[in-house]
Amino acid sequence: APPAPAAGAAETAEEGGPGAPESRLSRYERPDLPTSYTAPRTPLEEKVAGVWQDVMGVARVGAHDNFFDLGGHSLLAAQLVSRLQTLLPVTLTVSDLLSRAQTVAQMAEAVERKLHEKLLDMSDEDAARLLGD
Repeated sequence: APPAPAAGAAETAEEGGPGAPESRLSRYERPDLPTSYTAPRTPLEEKVAGVWQDVMGVARVGAHDNFFDLGGHSLLAAQLVSRLQTLLPVTLTVSDLLSRAQTVAQMAEAVERKLHEKLLDMSDEDAARLLGD
């Protein structure tokens, strides 16, 4: 005979507790996320948001809008990274976007970090030239 269910298991499922099927999210469902808009706060965030709007065909992208929530996928990620690299003097990867920079604010922070690292490795003259001084 199969083992008896754990004590309380039947009650939990019947009462709609944490073990009940309807209480679990499907891995394909997303909970309703807050839809408040936060405008890009820096010139770099504005530039990144503009690229996201163009590439993703979205009218307005805020600082905390998530790439995947906007319909992003790997092909769009490659297009975004390519476009950003033509505008900014840093090397970005699709992996950067997919794993660590899923919002405009996170992408701008990643660009700033990479730019800072690049400046540290440059001579003073090259850094001044890059910064336009």
